[in-house]
Amino acid sequence: MKVLLTGASGFIGQHVYRELLRRGHEVVPFDRNDDPETLPSIVSKCDAIIHLAGENRPKDVSSFETVNVGLTERICEAMKEGGKGKKLIFASSIQAERDCPYGNSKREAEILIEKKSEEYGFIPSIFRLPNVFGKGCRPFYNSVVATWCYQIAHDEKTRVDDPDRPITLVYVVDVARAFVGEMESDLPRPWPHVVPEYDTNLGRLNGFLKSCRKSRISKEIPLQEGLRKKLFATYLSYLPTEDISYLIPVSKEPRGSFNELLRLGNMGQISMNVIAPHKVKGGHYHETKIEKFICLTGHVVYRMWPVGKKDEMTSIDIACDGDNYTVIDVIPGYFHEIENVGDTDAMTLIWASEEYEAKEPDTYRE
Repeated sequence: MKVLLTGASGFIGQHVYRELLRRGHEVVPFDRNDDPETLPSIVSKCDAIIHLAGENRPKDVSSFETVNVGLTERICEAMKEGGKGKKLIFASSIQAERDCPYGNSKREAEILIEKKSEEYGFIPSIFRLPNVFGKGCRPFYNSVVATWCYQIAHDEKTRVDDPDRPITLVYVVDVARAFVGEMESDLPRPWPHVVPEYDTNLGRLNGFLKSCRKSRISKEIPLQEGLRKKLFATYLSYLPTEDISYLIPVSKEPRGSFNELLRLGNMGQISMNVIAPHKVKGGHYHETKIEKFICLTGHVVYRMWPVGKKDEMTSIDIACDGDNYTVIDVIPGYFHEIENVGDTDAMTLIWASEEYEAKEPDTYRE
């Protein structure tokens, strides 16, 4: 489809633009520098319109009427001749339910679309968006998520006046998919919603974003599902260039080094184990903890045997090297050790099913 996209260079517009291209559509962008007089000609050549352009924090309050209402009216009028049967997807706001200049302009635009669609025969879908967050949103503008992400990533103080104040969030990628999906639908709806929506409050939101910064010290990766996954991705997009990379402390000893890389909550942790030439590391067993080993460089032999039952029949020896990435499951209740049989350092990657806790390590010497 050939799609007219207003507000294509804006925060939401950039994501919708990319979503349209990924799905094979042709996009005709329209932004504030383009001439509204060209809209009838453009609309006649397009199969659908996604109308995102609008003002939400102008210097002059009259811009609400000029842009939010005026531009919407121009688009509707452009549908008069060549718009019958075409879809118009409109980005409104939950502010339309409130008595404020921005909300009033959005509600007026909604009414215009409903009225003109009946008159001219185009098919409207109006999304009343709650608070939209995601990468590319301008901080200190109209998104508390963007502002706090920027402040926390730059080690600045944040302000929470009412931590119990509720807030409903939608992720900009979900918004883009919803808009394009509605445009492509054989059964368009007049008042669709972006799903999922996330309900939280300002206190929890601020606390989680602060934990994203602390994760570099704790090595704890936030749970990668739902709102947390999307907030963590958003937070990372606000990191200063000089903070994108960071060092992990290395614990060295004569046999090599052991470096805990990442903690994954209920999914355990990932570590790097370096073994010096002709040295042996490990020498313990676990009752319940599961581990997976991969030799990345060098030549090693993994040895395992049931606790208290080491003999030629029960011992398992597995030779590995950095040329073939073999994954080894360490069986609970099996004593295990790793010997570097080469002349250079050997490096192994380890996933453990639980984070290491000194008080309850589930690590025992035979």
